[in-house]
Order: sequence, then structure tokens, then C-alpha cells
Amino acid sequence: MFGNSPTSTIFLKLCLIVLSPIIVHLSKPNHPPRASPFIQSNGQAAPVAVGSTRTFDLGKFKVLVLTPMSERPSEGWPVLLFIHGGGYLLGNAETGISFFSRACVGCAGTPYPAAIDDCWNAFEWLRGTGKEELGLDIRVRGCGRSVVGGTLSAVIAQRASLASPRIPLVLQILIVPGTDMTFTVDDKSKWTPSMLEYQNVWALRALDMLWLRDHYLPNVEDRAKPDASPLLQEDDKAYEGLAPALVIVTEFDILKSEGIMYAEKMRERGVTVTLKEVKGLSHLGLSADHVCEISRAVRAEEIDYLKKAFSK
Repeated sequence: MFGNSPTSTIFLKLCLIVLSPIIVHLSKPNHPPRASPFIQSNGQAAPVAVGSTRTFDLGKFKVLVLTPMSERPSEGWPVLLFIHGGGYLLGNAETGISFFSRACVGCAGTPYPAAIDDCWNAFEWLRGTGKEELGLDIRVRGCGRSVVGGTLSAVIAQRASLASPRIPLVLQILIVPGTDMTFTVDDKSKWTPSMLEYQNVWALRALDMLWLRDHYLPNVEDRAKPDASPLLQEDDKAYEGLAPALVIVTEFDILKSEGIMYAEKMRERGVTVTLKEVKGLSHLGLSADHVCEISRAVRAEEIDYLKKAFSK
């Protein structure tokens, strides 16, 4: 079912043992849980060395800033606002960190619109105080990362395009993003093809995804708003000057159709889009770069895309 990649299959078996008993009895946590050390040690590769690590407390949330070991360019560091995943409830900056990130914001556990507000405030902080304190070149900036991080990155990119004056970005990286929050448990006729086909794939089951959505968006009327569901954005100005996008989806993921539909919609509106479907992996597969060569190859492509965008 998950393709013929042996390393992908190993990762799936490891995660199934650890996660299945937890997900079946999922209840709202009293605090944001950290990622399992077992999953980190057997799925994700170890972080690479960085030049510096600094944490800035912005009141309602913290920003974790990583800078490379190399010397700062004379014009300042290019900056990527890295937004971690976790279904709006799980994880933190440390568990979602990536070795090419520059600034990572965590915003788990509070209802809409807290996550998008926190991410936008972090974005604005980078453009202001952060620019001066960190020595950033804010002419070269992007946002991105996976699942909810991809959703929020899409919203940030739209909001930057709608700003007056428009705030230019050089890229948006959307990894297995959810782009439509309006689906319901009772009416499967409106589910996407991938939701229907892969609704019981353990990595992210449809009902678990909707459970997470319900905690972040308890008010039904909020779910169709563009800053919750970027796929439903119809304002032409949101797509004018929208940053080029790298959209990556995985074959056996309930969110695959949403990622593809948003990529196609951006293309129709004139946005430069690179869309990649990774065969043989489920929702969590791209995090398995410690055990899966497919994940490592995709990560390398992602880094290459980032380097090219930052070098223009």
C-alpha cells in the first residue's frame, strides 16, 4: 500500500507501534506535548551544526532564531520564517525545527485566530526589531514548512500580498499543506478524493485531522475565512505578486488533494508554482530523513529551491 521503498516501510512500522494507541484515544491536551524522542531518534535526522541559536520572547509566543556558521553577508542574512506543524495543538519550535531555518515560531494550543496572528506578528517583528537586532536582509525573505506550517505560510504569503504597500516575498514553501478547513464528519460527499481514499491511513486519519481542526476552529463560521482556508481566497489582490511557491504533497496523504488544488489555483492566477508529488510516502513520511532515502532526496530538493530563491 505504501509503495516498495523498504526504508519507508520500516519508518511506518516504527511509528505505527508508537502512535496507534495514542491517536485512538486522543483527547485535548492540557499543555502542548513534545514530539516523542523515539520518533525523533528513529525518524528524523539529527540537526546539523549552526552558528548561533537565540530565543526571543515576544510575549504571547517565542521566536527561535538560528543563523549559519558562515560569516554574515554584508547586506545581512536572508531570512526564512519557519512555521512548525502539529495540527495547531501539538509540538513546538524545537520539535519542528529544520536545519535550514532562520527563524522558527511556535504557536500550538490556542484557538483561531491565535496561530495566524502569532505568525504574522513574528513576520512583522522580523521586518522591524529583528532586522536590526539580527542583521537581516529583509529584501530576501520567505515563509514555509509543513502541514499547519504550510497552511499558515500560505496565509502569511496572501496577507503580505494584500498589505498596503505590498510586502514582497521571494518564496513560500508549502509541505503537505491543509488548505480547506470546511469539511465535516457527517458529509463525506464534499470530501476531496484523497480524503476519501486515504481516510484511514494511520499517519493522519481523516477523523483525527477533523478533531484537530475542531479545536483550532470551534466556530463553524470561521472555517471558510481565507485566513483559515487559503484555498478559498478569492480576492485577486491576494494573488498579485504572490511569492513563487514550492508545494510538496505525498501520495498516501488525506491532504494531497488540497495541496494540489491550491497549487493549481495559484497557477491559474499567474503565480509561479513548482508542484511535486512524492510517491510511496504517507503524511509523516517526509520527516523520516533519518531512515528513508526518499525523504532525504526531497529535503535536498527543498534546500536547493531555498538556495536558488535566496540567491536571486
